[in-house]
Amino acid sequence: MNLKALDDYLERCKEYSFEWGVHDCLTFSNRAFHVMYGEGWCDDWLGRYLKNKEPIKNDQLKEEFGFETLEEGVSSKLKKIDYVPPRGALVTAKMSRRFLLGQAFGICTGTRAVFIGGKGLVYFPIDRISNAWVKE
Repeated sequence: MNLKALDDYLERCKEYSFEWGVHDCLTFSNRAFHVMYGEGWCDDWLGRYLKNKEPIKNDQLKEEFGFETLEEGVSSKLKKIDYVPPRGALVTAKMSRRFLLGQAFGICTGTRAVFIGGKGLVYFPIDRISNAWVKE
């Protein structure tokens, strides 16, 4: 895992505005995995999670991706953890922009997690994280 590349990536995109399909929580977190690991965590989801430039609805998850919940889908790709997430872990939280089921994807940066805000990156304490996953 290349954490220096993650730091560089976060610096480059700190002022990018939220835009579905271009710079949203899914593309942001997937690119973070690209810079850390050389591959994204959800490359096969890109281009499929939006319909008419809007995120798909809960009832469309199974039809499009084959899973019933967002948690189930992410857990099919990464290892879900129930301890304090390490730096670089994929995380979800309810307080930032919403994707699919009222959750937003972000990346753990240590004692905080970073998410896409309306006008740049926003950081929340890790106690606001709902779920976390790591690459096995």
